[in-house]
Amino acid sequence: MKNRYLKLSDAKVVSYQVNPIGVNEVSIYMENSGVINQVILSGAHTAKLKTGLAGAYPVDDQTYPFAYNAGDRVFVSFTYDDLMTASANVKLKCTDN
Repeated sequence: MKNRYLKLSDAKVVSYQVNPIGVNEVSIYMENSGVINQVILSGAHTAKLKTGLAGAYPVDDQTYPFAYNAGDRVFVSFTYDDLMTASANVKLKCTDN
């Protein structure tokens, strides 16, 4: 049981690199493969996801789960609630494989 507990604890360690792309877009380097189950926004709305520069944001509402592979750059685009402050929090709820 001790070894199993240590493995579960190690799985909880998450490390991501977040890069601002523009005023309303960030990219996140995903170290592991997995899925994004939900995007929670504060100060913004209409989150859209795509994989890589060549990917395309969905035309309709974003669907979940959104799968990614190890080494992918996942881009998140959003619209601010208040363009004057242009401030928002973006939280991804992910499950890594």
